[in-house]
Amino acid sequence: MRALVFSFVLALTLALAGATQASAQPAHGLGLTSADAGDSLVVHWLVQSDAFGFVGDKPPGVTSRDTFTIGFAGLQLDATLHEMFHSSVLVDFSQSRLTLLDANVEVRFAKELVLRVGKFPAPFNEERSTPKIQLPWISVSPASFLLPVRETGLELVGELDHGLVTYNAALSNGSYAGPITDNDVDSGKDVIVRLYSHPFHASGIAALEQLGIGLGASYGVHRGTLANPETPALRTYGNAVFFAFRADGTAAGTVTADGGVARVVPHLTYAYGPVAAYADYTRERDAFGASTVGFDAASATVTVALTGERASPFGRIVVAHPIDLARGQYGGFQVVAGGGEVRVGNAAFTAGLANPATSMQRADVIGGGVNWYPTNGLGLLVDVSRTTFTAFAGAAARPAEATIYARLELSL
Repeated sequence: MRALVFSFVLALTLALAGATQASAQPAHGLGLTSADAGDSLVVHWLVQSDAFGFVGDKPPGVTSRDTFTIGFAGLQLDATLHEMFHSSVLVDFSQSRLTLLDANVEVRFAKELVLRVGKFPAPFNEERSTPKIQLPWISVSPASFLLPVRETGLELVGELDHGLVTYNAALSNGSYAGPITDNDVDSGKDVIVRLYSHPFHASGIAALEQLGIGLGASYGVHRGTLANPETPALRTYGNAVFFAFRADGTAAGTVTADGGVARVVPHLTYAYGPVAAYADYTRERDAFGASTVGFDAASATVTVALTGERASPFGRIVVAHPIDLARGQYGGFQVVAGGGEVRVGNAAFTAGLANPATSMQRADVIGGGVNWYPTNGLGLLVDVSRTTFTAFAGAAARPAEATIYARLELSL
């Protein structure tokens, strides 16, 4: 069977090579494109090598350690056929295992109507709609702690009125915050919708043209099991759980999702010259039979390109002057600063749903970082953060956690 698959792939590659021209575009991948640009097969490669540690003493009870890791090592394969059909596959080989992040097929009827089928980023806001490997910071914003990373199902995407409004409408299996999984525990489905607009994009007012306003929302009914409770677990940047529901593997000691899960996610983006900003808020309500637990999270992030490049809230800067010591050029520099908070409703504690060994009611985060891009495709990102915790009803809070991340990445 493997020989048959290999023979098919080889034959397809040779057939494409006979009708296409090779192209090497470091900023856009390496692949084959037909003479009329209607068909293409492009591979993008990215490796991220990370160093992680705690600033000061490691908090008691935290099992994470100072370490070197591979943050990401994978590739994205994009294929386009007749400009109408497009497929994308994103895989990660880090930690010596294969993780399928994205795998979808698109049918582009028009820019106003694109049908996407498969596994795709959860379309709640701009941050979740953007692959994490493209963000100008290493960790996600606190408001995204509550949001699923990937969804599997059907999605409609489109642009209206020459890009004034973009929309997403998805019907998915229904994921929850925490793991990236293809498992579908129950037969219920989630509906996710989002509208995102640049209301001043044609106003002629340069300072407002890149102001974006969005609103995402979702609803679904989840029924967990002892093997997969479908309950969110919230982790710090140091990968320590700061809130989780009780789950000891028994019916009496395990909380499972049992009812509706509703989310509302307003968000705002902005960019002007070298400055970009992003703010978002997540409000979630989860049903556990007769009890409903509320989660609320908010965050804001600002980036500034110190070397003058145009900034984007969700993308690396395009280096204006790649490193050339003879000319006194040192690449592009960018600073990042932000913060936020995550709050858990009282019902999680008064109803005895929260795991008392790990659960805090609130976490407050502040952080910053510096990014250096010697040239396009090569970057060194350094982020530091400090998280403080508040326990429910005045109980003893856990010590603050301060972390530092450094990431060296090379992309093609």
